[in-house]
Amino acid sequence: MAKAPDKDAVNKFLGNFKRLFGKRGLNILWSRNKNKETITKLGFTRLDVIDEILKLTHIDYIDGPKTDIDNNFPGKIWEFGKIINCEEIYIKLKINNDEPFCFSFHFPEKKMVYPFK
Repeated sequence: MAKAPDKDAVNKFLGNFKRLFGKRGLNILWSRNKNKETITKLGFTRLDVIDEILKLTHIDYIDGPKTDIDNNFPGKIWEFGKIINCEEIYIKLKINNDEPFCFSFHFPEKKMVYPFK
């Protein structure tokens, strides 16, 4: 099992993610049912989702980096969680070929542990 990153490593990933967002925008899997259902329940727009992702810090870190098994999107997955409108939200991010991706923005399917809180 890989050693968990420290706060600096998490912040470095988030800084790089946000920098790339500024250059390239953000690819979000809007079509996934659990993402759509959560976004609808929160009453969020696309801009609201992006705003919440850009506010992430090391405090919101849950897990990663983990190797993604999807060969179409190689890279490391980073997992975060955030309380939004009194609801806990699971957020899964990755950078693939200098493109920032959000694969998950939905209610958690299991208990989330925040090592830096």
